[in-house]
Amino acid sequence: MLQLPTQNRTNGVAFFLLIASYLRSLGITTTLAWQRDWGEEFGGSNPHRLLLLQRKYFDPLHARLVKIPKGCKQYNGRVERSHRTDDEEFYLPLLLSIHSENDLLHYAAAWVFYYNTSRPHYGYHMDGLSPLQRLRKLHYTSFTRSNLFPPIILDDIACKLVIQDGNDLLAHYSSWFTASFQAFRYQCLR
Repeated sequence: MLQLPTQNRTNGVAFFLLIASYLRSLGITTTLAWQRDWGEEFGGSNPHRLLLLQRKYFDPLHARLVKIPKGCKQYNGRVERSHRTDDEEFYLPLLLSIHSENDLLHYAAAWVFYYNTSRPHYGYHMDGLSPLQRLRKLHYTSFTRSNLFPPIILDDIACKLVIQDGNDLLAHYSSWFTASFQAFRYQCLR
């Protein structure tokens, strides 16, 4: 999975809403746990802000914010390792080839496809399998190479998130998301 930076609350919430909605669309109904550090984008150490975020965005999607215990930074190791892999195997080799947002999305779609379907992983219980191969081994059949989450640019979505609110917050993105997903799926199947 390509990890995109979420340096502020608006981008973080937008990213969560898209990912959670996507997982729900695949029929995943279990409670989602969104692990976070002590950064301010998801409430920091302010319990009031954390409770507001939980009630407003996470409860409606049957999800919860989970804080890494203080002094246990190793809990964040998998995320940090994923960022390092993205940096070393995606961003750095392609840095001079990316000249536009479209270039970035094109290369990112190819990277997401490769990373999730072909690239061997050696983390806990991965045994050299790709994430898709591991999911199949665990008998998760709702994930296929044609329904990988497409790379997105959060800027426009996140900006509109600040302006709008309510149950239909992302409804105006449904046609955009469907078109983006179809384009991404086409790239993957070529």
